[in-house]
Amino acid sequence: MQIISASSEIPGMTGEEAERFLESKLNLQLAANYEQCNPNIQPVWYYYDRDVKKLFTTTSKSAKKTKNLQNRPNVYFSIDDENPPYKGG
Repeated sequence: MQIISASSEIPGMTGEEAERFLESKLNLQLAANYEQCNPNIQPVWYYYDRDVKKLFTTTSKSAKKTKNLQNRPNVYFSIDDENPPYKGG
């Protein structure tokens, strides 16, 4: 995992802090493209597996986001905490 600090005023997270952050109960904002290449952004629950350092999420096979990902597998996501001290990944 690579830790990047986007601002010199806000310190970046250590690896351990990032692991704890990913294990929190926040939603992951998942963005996939529609047929017209317009983004479709939806919150999803996720599970972070610390041992394999992967994020997992589940949804219905018939969900629009599933079909979008099957047609265009590029994925963008954001996980953030709106409560101070602000954190995100």
